Amino acid sequence: MNKKSMTHFKLDLDDLPQLSEEERSRLVAMTDEQIDFSDISETDETFWSVDEVIQANKKPVYLCLDEDIVDWLKAHGKTYQSQINAILRHYVKAQQIER
Repeated sequence: MNKKSMTHFKLDLDDLPQLSEEERSRLVAMTDEQIDFSDISETDETFWSVDEVIQANKKPVYLCLDEDIVDWLKAHGKTYQSQINAILRHYVKAQQIER
């Protein structure tokens, strides 16, 4: 996907759109088969191979991140620093492919 075809938007986590009770009930009752995934690209082996383990020399850095980002990463496992590295590595690879 090139940069020209991407749509960017910002979601204010402090001001999320509210669901009506009807919308909430409909979503809760929805089965996996009823979810429309048509706008999501299919994945293949190439996509999943990006998550390879790379043993690289690590360089300690001091990094200030938004508190909500750190909280989210920590909530998804004790290896949040490794997750940050993997996210950054994935981003770098994507940038290299686009060039």
